Amino acid sequence: MLPILILFAICQSKLVQFNRNNLCQCSQFVYENDCNFNDYCAWTDFKCIDNKCQGLQQRVCLDTSENNNYLFCAWNNNQCSEFRGCEYYKYKDKLLCQQVNAQCTYYDGDDQCSIKQCQKEEKQSCPIIAAEGICFVYDGQCQKIEKCEDIGKADLVQCLTLAGYCLYQAGQCKTLTSCSQFIQPEDCSYYNSNLKNFRHTINLCYWNYKNGQCEQITDGILSLSLTPETCLTDSFHTYHWSTNNNQKGECISCAYGYLLGIILYIIV
Repeated sequence: MLPILILFAICQSKLVQFNRNNLCQCSQFVYENDCNFNDYCAWTDFKCIDNKCQGLQQRVCLDTSENNNYLFCAWNNNQCSEFRGCEYYKYKDKLLCQQVNAQCTYYDGDDQCSIKQCQKEEKQSCPIIAAEGICFVYDGQCQKIEKCEDIGKADLVQCLTLAGYCLYQAGQCKTLTSCSQFIQPEDCSYYNSNLKNFRHTINLCYWNYKNGQCEQITDGILSLSLTPETCLTDSFHTYHWSTNNNQKGECISCAYGYLLGIILYIIV
């Protein structure tokens, strides 16, 4: 009975969250175009393999775009290698540390690179992503913000910098907690209200023209709306196409394989 209940629960329509902790791994790509889209993957012998940072050019190695390579790779000794944490690199120079990885910097008095920390950064360095979360300028200092309201009522520029996390509305910077806060179709896109977990859990929204409201997308709508060409990119690299055929298949979560393995284990 338990397997039936589990399968029934999975089949129900549910709200979609793109969890950046569930980024697709190269080995999960069965659609060749998905594999080739990622510079850190390679399509070989009809399967996708992980380059593991080796051989990547500096531009790709330090890429800070949505595929989040910068979490895994480092540029050191003029080559790309797997990132071992900022403290591993024994540079005493801010520029060299920042070239190693986007998370790293150097602070006077240290013996090695360090991960960026809000309270140690100069005002002009903000906004930045640091160990504590997102750092912003308020009260004249670079500090971690707990909520968008901390930015200030009239600070439009800083509020707009955190689009997707904060919403400037009625003269105030507000923390986004729901798709329904978007009142115009052109603004209805996505939000992430967790400022401590930057870029990790993304809630996708869509405009429901029947009721004139912005709503959070469900997995049923998602599977129908994403194509082989948009499945990976529009899901922030957390979904992939299920076959190596752009005429067949569906857009599935990269966390799905792990979940399915658990289900099959219970059934057996």
